[in-house]
Amino acid sequence: MVNPAPGGGASAALPLVVNNPAPSLTSISPTSAVVGSGPITLTATGSNFTPSSVVQVNGASRSTSFVSGAQLTATLTAADLSNAGFLSITVASSGGTSAPLTFTVKNPAPSVSSVSPNPVISLLGGYTLTVNGSGFVRSSVVQVDGKSYPTTFVSPTQLKAQVSSSDLLSLGQHNVTVVNPSPGGGTSNAVTLTVASLLGNILEPAGKELGEALDLQLQSSFPELV
Repeated sequence: MVNPAPGGGASAALPLVVNNPAPSLTSISPTSAVVGSGPITLTATGSNFTPSSVVQVNGASRSTSFVSGAQLTATLTAADLSNAGFLSITVASSGGTSAPLTFTVKNPAPSVSSVSPNPVISLLGGYTLTVNGSGFVRSSVVQVDGKSYPTTFVSPTQLKAQVSSSDLLSLGQHNVTVVNPSPGGGTSNAVTLTVASLLGNILEPAGKELGEALDLQLQSSFPELV
């Protein structure tokens, strides 16, 4: 500020700070991905973006490219997509941080191709059931006729489940499925597991029916066998 002569003069200078406006995030693309599919490129659309704007995932900055004042691209890492759940996506700049949008990391839909051993023999105790297929995750659960069993994740294509003998007393066919939890996930197709008669298997073919009847008698008379 300057006052004219006589007297007067110029005042001391004060800095004028011009802040960037706060960024606004209106959409992201894609909005979801399947577990294990990273890294992927995320496009962030909005306004008030600057060359120094950064896309953040759960508050942590990711490698970001400035496209325009209305668009940025960023990389979601493999670690970001390693577990099912929800990610908070924001844009940060010197003007502040945008409101968040949600990115969903989904479990895949499981599929079962085979189980082993198959058939299993009744009265021979519990079994470790190996389930082969695809789309398995660490939280996958093997079910037999809709009942869940303790499940060990081996790989995305194999699970192992501990099935007790008491659950395999019913001779005949049983449905084996795999369930992946949400988000995403779901229940697989069913594969048939056959429970065969111990004595019927020995006496087959002529004595199969007799063997199955004897199996049932053994089960009722000597429950400690199972």
